[in-house]
Amino acid sequence: MATLLDLAAPLEQTLIQIRECFVYKVATTHSSRGYCAGDWGLEKPLATCTCIVKSRGEEAAVQLFDNNSKGQNSRKMLAQSVIVLDTDPTSDKSKIEWYCENVTDSSRYFVLKVQNPRDPKKIASLGIGFRQKETAYSFTAALQDHAKYVRRVREAATFDSDNAKNSTEPSKDLTLAGVLGDGGKMKINVNIAKKKKKKKKKNKSNDKSEGKEKKFNLSTNVSSMSLGGSPAVTTTNVEEDDFDDDDFGDFTS
Repeated sequence: MATLLDLAAPLEQTLIQIRECFVYKVATTHSSRGYCAGDWGLEKPLATCTCIVKSRGEEAAVQLFDNNSKGQNSRKMLAQSVIVLDTDPTSDKSKIEWYCENVTDSSRYFVLKVQNPRDPKKIASLGIGFRQKETAYSFTAALQDHAKYVRRVREAATFDSDNAKNSTEPSKDLTLAGVLGDGGKMKINVNIAKKKKKKKKKNKSNDKSEGKEKKFNLSTNVSSMSLGGSPAVTTTNVEEDDFDDDDFGDFTS
């Protein structure tokens, strides 16, 4: 029966499994420019293994199982690299490259730091390589994803601890009672403008003009109609001296 402690423990998951991984012996010393896979004798690997990358919480492991061991269930673990990133960002062990280092002459080969199963403090270096570049890329991507996960978990834990620390501090009272204190008073001056009653003044001049307009319109309408119902022709008085007989010369008989 699982206890509550077991249920709260992080689950182990397999990040990637590669069935063909070549293992090489790496010299303890190397040049200042780094490791070179061409010095390992790539034609004769020490072993051909199955590489499995697993993770459990903030811890990861790169396990190498010998493919020449008998039976799938009884396969022998050749070596293992336990990856625990340091919390100090200035430390070399805080980076995934300290546990799995790239070589200078190829993108398919790496130097893996493995622990002695009898004494984990003793660390040795093994060269590993893959047949295809895509496989090597998937291997490094799995390790980088684990490093990103650890960084997110630690940032979230730091954020939660900061919030818990701030919650313990007494909060400031920003209400009026807190600002004024006990028995404090506040004086507020409010100016209320009085509404003035407006008196309506009759505009006599407008009333007279409106009366005249109405009277004028009425007389115009009456005079413009004839008794027969047709519009009357308006005539104007023209004096006889305004025109001479010469103006009509062409039309006289």
